[in-house]
Amino acid sequence: MWLLLMILLSWQGYFPIQQEGKQWEYQGLHIDPSRKDTISYLYKEKIVGREKIDGREYYILESLSTGPDRETQTTPLRIDSSGVYAHTETFGEIKYYDRQDSIWYLFPDTVLVSEGDRQIKFCGIGLLKGREKIQTAIGTADALILDHLYSQELSRKTEKGSYEIIDNKHELHRMWIVENVGVVKSVEIDAVGNKRIELLKEVK
Repeated sequence: MWLLLMILLSWQGYFPIQQEGKQWEYQGLHIDPSRKDTISYLYKEKIVGREKIDGREYYILESLSTGPDRETQTTPLRIDSSGVYAHTETFGEIKYYDRQDSIWYLFPDTVLVSEGDRQIKFCGIGLLKGREKIQTAIGTADALILDHLYSQELSRKTEKGSYEIIDNKHELHRMWIVENVGVVKSVEIDAVGNKRIELLKEVK
């Protein structure tokens, strides 16, 4: 309980997004499900500006990877007294971090996407795991561990009009976050077993 209280009292320092020009560079490793093929890549993030969306001000995070997903992406982020939020086209606003709870829903409602006789149901949960000492490029640091868990349920409409589940997949995104630095390590495991590990190389 005291650990959680201390984290909640000092939480804003773990997400230094309100600094235009702030940059992070990571060394990444993509491992396929067979664990035989690996791809090394660089991943860069930068706060490039601000933008108002639905009356709220967001800081724009630009990300670029030299790995399998060779494209530039932008993610609007905002921070307030209740937590950290990311704005997405598919899910609307995702609650990236909740200041008040150790477990929370990433988006308020289960998202349904219908295509013909198929229906896809998305659900996401955030989980504050605690702290851990971690060795990074900037030295040994005390990191906050944060999990994002996603589930994707695929259903098919039956002749009676109800839906039956034909597939259920899960994904994990775990982050180690250091105060006044941000994310220093992340591990993503997708629904088919692809794994990505990203380690901080430099922060500016």
